[in-house]
Amino acid sequence: MWNYILKRILMAIPTLLIISFMIFSLLYLTPGDPVLLMLGSGDTQSVSQEQYEAVQKELGLDKPFLERYVDFLLGACRGDLGTSYITGENVFQTVMMRMPATLILTVSAVLVGILIAVPLGILAAVKHNSIWDSLATFLATIGVSLPKFWFGLVLIIYFSLRLKLFPSQGIAYIDRDGIGAFFSHLCLPAVSLGLGLAATQTRMIRSSMLEVLNQDYIRFAQSKGFKDKAVIARHAFKNAMIPVVTVLGSEIGALLGGAVVTETIFSWPGVGRLAMNSISRRDYPMIQGNTLILCAIFLLINLIVDIIYAWLNPKIRLN
Repeated sequence: MWNYILKRILMAIPTLLIISFMIFSLLYLTPGDPVLLMLGSGDTQSVSQEQYEAVQKELGLDKPFLERYVDFLLGACRGDLGTSYITGENVFQTVMMRMPATLILTVSAVLVGILIAVPLGILAAVKHNSIWDSLATFLATIGVSLPKFWFGLVLIIYFSLRLKLFPSQGIAYIDRDGIGAFFSHLCLPAVSLGLGLAATQTRMIRSSMLEVLNQDYIRFAQSKGFKDKAVIARHAFKNAMIPVVTVLGSEIGALLGGAVVTETIFSWPGVGRLAMNSISRRDYPMIQGNTLILCAIFLLINLIVDIIYAWLNPKIRLN
């Protein structure tokens, strides 16, 4: 098992290097001069040549491209992703300050999705070709078809503006505002993200459970007199989770990226909203650092999913 984990880690390193090179190079191909952005000027005529060269040297833009990339990599290894062009703040520290809010929202959305998808997917598979199966499939199809931000807007209109049950914007902290206010602010954005996940996972669990329930060992367990609930819980569900876990890992990574829109709608102070603000202001170091950290987290999630996958299916690690 440890050899399998080490192999997956070694495979993730070159992937992260390629991603870092793409992030670094693509942003330098975008229009706009970082030096003028730092000086708060729109053209070179309004600044002196000495000012321009001084700032260019300070940012390291006078060096060749590959040398700048190596400096970027070495800085990233030390936890130094540069300084924001706009605020002058340390990029790594700023992203890490915003990261807990995004992780709380993502974990909450995953819990909402699982709590909806697992019973609904199992019910649809066990009651195959019944009204419950049709209803679950219909709801899942609607959930997959509609964009996540649509859920957010509908939730705000009905549960915040009309019923006034939940706040529509911002975040609350347990130590400052209390646990009730914390969950009240978290509810709508978490449900908004979780509904899309629930729709995908319901369809995945249903199809996976149907495939497993038709296997010979399930029929053998039923023929020995085991109750249907015991067969589903002990035999069918675990084996059905193998493809579901793989998709769930990708969905969690997508939630981290998809939280950009949701955090903007609900004014949630996470890395998604930070990315939107950085893009609108062309804050290149903040965009680079934010994207690189999110990609690293995505690779870490995939590594964890691979480990869980190998635990559920020993054939993977044996091969």
